[in-house]
Amino acid sequence: MADDLFSSFDRQPVPPLVAASTVRARGDQRRRRGRVALAGTGAVVVVLAVGAGYAVVGGGERDSLEPAPVAIASGRPTPSAASTPPSPAASPSPAASPSPAASPSPAAPASPAASPSQTTKPSPSAQADGLDADDYVALENIGPVQFGMTVEQAERAAGQRILEPPGPRDFENADGSGYCAFSTPETGSPDVAFMILSDVVSRVDVTGGSAVRTRSGIGIGATTAEVQAAYGDRLVIEPHPYGSSDDHYLRYVAADDTYSLIFETRDGVVESFRAGLFGAVAAIEGCA
Repeated sequence: MADDLFSSFDRQPVPPLVAASTVRARGDQRRRRGRVALAGTGAVVVVLAVGAGYAVVGGGERDSLEPAPVAIASGRPTPSAASTPPSPAASPSPAASPSPAASPSPAAPASPAASPSQTTKPSPSAQADGLDADDYVALENIGPVQFGMTVEQAERAAGQRILEPPGPRDFENADGSGYCAFSTPETGSPDVAFMILSDVVSRVDVTGGSAVRTRSGIGIGATTAEVQAAYGDRLVIEPHPYGSSDDHYLRYVAADDTYSLIFETRDGVVESFRAGLFGAVAAIEGCA
């Protein structure tokens, strides 16, 4: 039985033994062929890489893609991009300098008329003429003083103070309002008196020997006939409330009832006249 089990194995051909020297020789040959193949593969890779680099440099933007030269032959380092001197194109262009036309033009001097002190709040010294004997009386004013101004405004316009007489004011309330007083220019010129009602210049009275006249030229001493000739149909002749039959009020009728003008005559001659706000002029006894 044992002969039958191993008979087939024994019958397999056994390869001949190879000498050890032969095995070593064959191994050396295989190693040499591997080194040659590896060297050839490396050369092919280098050639392909170099060829690809030049292909990129040649086909694209050369200035931006070309690799910096490697200093192998000379042994000196290639200058870096940071050490490269700046291009002349980077220097500021002369065109960037400001044009002469861009310089600001001189500002125009402000007009004196724009000064608030000259237009809205004149001082007494700023009034060249002020109030004087040459000013005439009109329905709305005497010279630069307008009826309806406050005393302070009137003083600035007149260029002088307007003084109240000494003593208590008539009809003055506890809070200082509602009073009435006759005040005169500090210089005495013109020879007039202002009726002040609660700090408002309400009328002007011309009396005695004053030389002040109306715009139409009527003054103290004018006759009734002269007044009638100057004012015509707008003049209304009324009896004087305290005089004789020869004494009259000559009242000028204005276009509206804001202002009024009244002449008082004695024996046919003007002895006084007054003008201003209608209610103040109508007050026969003034502040009494």
